[in-house]
Amino acid sequence: MKRARMAPPDSLEMLLDTMCNTFGGIILIALLIALFARESKSPTTPSTSQRESSEMFRERIEQAEADLAKALALEQELEVRITNPAQADLLRLLEQRDQVRNTTEALMSDLKAASTSSPAIPTLAQTVDRIETIASRNAQAEALLIEQKLQGTRLKGRIAEQGRGLQALSNRLAQVTARQTQRVRLPQERATTKGHLYLIVRHGRVYPLYWFVDGAPSPNTTTLRWIQESEFSRRIETIPEAGIRPQADAAALAATLRSIPANQIYLVFQVFPDSFEAFNLAKAAAVAAGFDYTWEPRLENTPLRLGAGAPPPPPL
Repeated sequence: MKRARMAPPDSLEMLLDTMCNTFGGIILIALLIALFARESKSPTTPSTSQRESSEMFRERIEQAEADLAKALALEQELEVRITNPAQADLLRLLEQRDQVRNTTEALMSDLKAASTSSPAIPTLAQTVDRIETIASRNAQAEALLIEQKLQGTRLKGRIAEQGRGLQALSNRLAQVTARQTQRVRLPQERATTKGHLYLIVRHGRVYPLYWFVDGAPSPNTTTLRWIQESEFSRRIETIPEAGIRPQADAAALAATLRSIPANQIYLVFQVFPDSFEAFNLAKAAAVAAGFDYTWEPRLENTPLRLGAGAPPPPPL
């Protein structure tokens, strides 16, 4: 059996493919032509930015020409002023000002360079601050010194015033003391042929060494203790509550003094430190009774001993 032959395919698809490819190439060629045509027109037609740049350059040229004209006019004016003698001094001062300014700027640059190179060196601002601080402290110290001087002056015035017040008080005290002081004429010792009688003044009381009965003496054993220390010495001790009180027992003291013969005996008071007031009262009573007297101070712990020894002091 014979095989059947296959019919050839239709070529319409190939034709369509060819036509599409051709149409695409035509479009590409058209686009390329348009691009080439645009690039060929751009050098001949100036853009807006180029026009603006040209206008700016033209304005700058005009401004430069105007500045040049002003500079030329200023140069001519300066030449006229230089030739004018009246303006010569002013120009010289301006030159000096510029020199000073340049010198100041150079010094400031050197100071900044020095402060940058060595941080230990203080800057000009720091130096100025330190100077101002020192000046402020100096002003404060001067103000404090002035205040202290004023206080010292016031204190001296107060001291002087207090000194005057103290002097016035001293004068017043001296006047009061002079009014209260009794002027006493010191008695003088004198010789006598009379015998003596010791009266011990202690504990604010009077202790006669002997009692007198009808003019005859006998040892006082009532208010005194007689202690035999040796064959030739006796110690006398007072009994504190047994003596005669000159003020409270004035009658007993007066009776004791009346029993003593005043024309034969003078009194010797032995006064201890605690009994000077009692001594003054007893002394006044003795003087009123017509007795001569003398007295001796005794220390508090000094006992009174009788025996062979120094004679008693003479009457005053």
